[in-house]
Amino acid sequence: MWKYGVHPFLWTVRLDQEVEKVAARAKQLGFDSIDFPLNFPEWIDIPRARRAFQQEGLECTVVAGLSRQENLVDPDPAVRRRGVERLKEMIDIAHQLGAPVLSGVLYCAWGYIPGRGRTADEWRWSVEGLQQAADHAQQAGVTLGLEPVNRFETYFLNTTEDGLKLLADVGKPNVKLLLDTFHINIEERSYVEPFRMAAGKLAHVHACENDRGTPGSGHVDWAGVMRVLKATGYQGHIVIESFVPETPAIARETAIWRKIAPSGDFIAGEGLRYLKALEQVVLAEPA
Repeated sequence: MWKYGVHPFLWTVRLDQEVEKVAARAKQLGFDSIDFPLNFPEWIDIPRARRAFQQEGLECTVVAGLSRQENLVDPDPAVRRRGVERLKEMIDIAHQLGAPVLSGVLYCAWGYIPGRGRTADEWRWSVEGLQQAADHAQQAGVTLGLEPVNRFETYFLNTTEDGLKLLADVGKPNVKLLLDTFHINIEERSYVEPFRMAAGKLAHVHACENDRGTPGSGHVDWAGVMRVLKATGYQGHIVIESFVPETPAIARETAIWRKIAPSGDFIAGEGLRYLKALEQVVLAEPA
């Protein structure tokens, strides 16, 4: 029923040189798609990536975030304009890759924490920028998935409730949510209720254990999440998005300093086996 994807940073950040190896390994492990990151533009080769994914019969989604220089909520209008232009560039890349979804921290700069709560002006600026990006995405056939993330990564959007408010104010049918079980574990009071709240407005799912390790190894209520996805008719991708200290550039960004699993291969392979086995159980349950 669901398509399972994997984040390539489990193996490498060099998606210019090693994208073929990533695609081959993902296919070998049984994944349906790659969640292609745009964190390091200097280390990606879009035509090469598309060829690699097509050769392995893999679908593609795209995940990204804005930087401080491209912040949709910056007081400087020039910075906000750069944010909109960067979102349009990301949308164009998603279109080139044949990706139906571009998701992530698209509403402000990822990692920007000014030491206070968001302001009404910042909310308005984000809405305005996302509306412009959504119009461009509509023409490209791309859906935007806005990801609420934990308070240590943004001050702007932490909960599903606030995410739905942002969707309502943006008011574009191709702007939806990405929900991530790692962030839900920190910010929500239930694993299940956020998915129920987001019914019909969910573009993408990131499957991470509570310690950002292997799905099934911690205390995330995976069965509850899958039951809600089944009941609400979700048919998108479920992506294992975890990271390992063996990729230092990502370890620094995500604060992965200790070994949470034997390897990236272990997280991907064991996590996928667990999720697929649980899916069969959940789908066999009476409605």
